[in-house]
Amino acid sequence: MIGIDDRAKLYYEGSGFFGWALWPTQPFLSIATVARVDSDYEKIPDRTDLGCAKLLFREDYFDPVTRVRRGRFYARNESQPSNWSVPPHPALSDEQRQAGRDGRLQKSLNSFHDWPARMEISARAQHTTIVLGVKQAATLWRVIAIEQISTGEDLVSLKSRSNMGVLPELLEEKVPPAHKRGISESVDRLVDTAYRGGPEAVIDRCRDLAAATLGVDLGRPAKDLSDLANLAAKQNRLLLSSAARILCLLHSRAKPSVQFQRSVLHPTEEDAALALECTASILRELGWTAHSR
Repeated sequence: MIGIDDRAKLYYEGSGFFGWALWPTQPFLSIATVARVDSDYEKIPDRTDLGCAKLLFREDYFDPVTRVRRGRFYARNESQPSNWSVPPHPALSDEQRQAGRDGRLQKSLNSFHDWPARMEISARAQHTTIVLGVKQAATLWRVIAIEQISTGEDLVSLKSRSNMGVLPELLEEKVPPAHKRGISESVDRLVDTAYRGGPEAVIDRCRDLAAATLGVDLGRPAKDLSDLANLAAKQNRLLLSSAARILCLLHSRAKPSVQFQRSVLHPTEEDAALALECTASILRELGWTAHSR
């Protein structure tokens, strides 16, 4: 368990509300949110107050090269605060005088117990995103491994989501004036979804943006993306056509009926990353970005 003294911003660790101070090294704690569907992203807290958080991630290891974090999750106790028996904290000199004969004292701490990741997310890990931070500043991670360590806790390995790349910068002066606002709004929706949504949502927004941009360029703004891909092929614009067809295939795989009938795999983070790359290629090929050919 972890206990947090909100007043002094100090941390304790223990079992059954019998603990000890974490000192001199303070734990690296982040507010965590488990997201399996798009609506879960609305549950991301907007405050950094750890005492109000429902789930915490305690980082034990981070590799900036591979972008892998390893750590443990702790869930908020139902009743807060809880009464702990702890020794005087080394950072608080006045607590030495408050200790009893056994050298311990009673403290009210916001408490979090270990969270069984194996039971909560193991079976659905490929469809689960872990959001660390708050709405104003959050990062997205996917679960790559869960192991049980000697303390009985689950040590979870997280990897930075692969679809966090940003689209190339849109040069609005290159977009036909009548469609500038609509294209710009479509780009904004896609970028926002890439940071907050699941693979299906990212693929949907990529398809929407590709259909909008190709429709404008080909003079057929109301056409379906598959029709636009065929039209681009007839004009021998093979890169545009191929990228659009890949997006159509990815989009069809996201439909539950298609998954059942054809036994195709559920869209993954890698599929969402491919959709983003195809969309970026279309924007560059049209000459609408800062790094177009």
